[in-house]
Amino acid sequence: MNEQDLQEYQNKIEGISKKMDIPFPVLKLTFVQKITEGISSFLGDWPYFWIFTSITALWLWFNAIKIWIFDPPPYLLFTMCISVLAIYGNIFIQMASNVIMRYILWILTQMWESNRRIEAALALSNEKQDILNSKMDILYKEIKERI
Repeated sequence: MNEQDLQEYQNKIEGISKKMDIPFPVLKLTFVQKITEGISSFLGDWPYFWIFTSITALWLWFNAIKIWIFDPPPYLLFTMCISVLAIYGNIFIQMASNVIMRYILWILTQMWESNRRIEAALALSNEKQDILNSKMDILYKEIKERI
């Protein structure tokens, strides 16, 4: 989830929360979380794909035409570099998803608490409505007896 998607999602939640009079949850990231989010959003975007594809193609091309052989077949250095990129990319993406999951869990907790308050208010309102209905029945019977 990149920053623009996150902003759109927050704007939707803010609009809903204004309608329901619920305080809007704000995602406050630490410095490390901001770095992690930035790296993971770059790793999941098209520029990274094209840069990585270009570097891979150049690496293999230089070694294939034998102009400058710095990693002869079976390309062990290349394999090691890709493995390291995959490991660290996975770590950053996992850390960013953990931040988002904590945020979603916090939002769901707030929604659950708000829902509980609304249900309690509805239950109280239903009790009051039942009391008013019984009083109306008594008044209706009294008026009917007088007539």
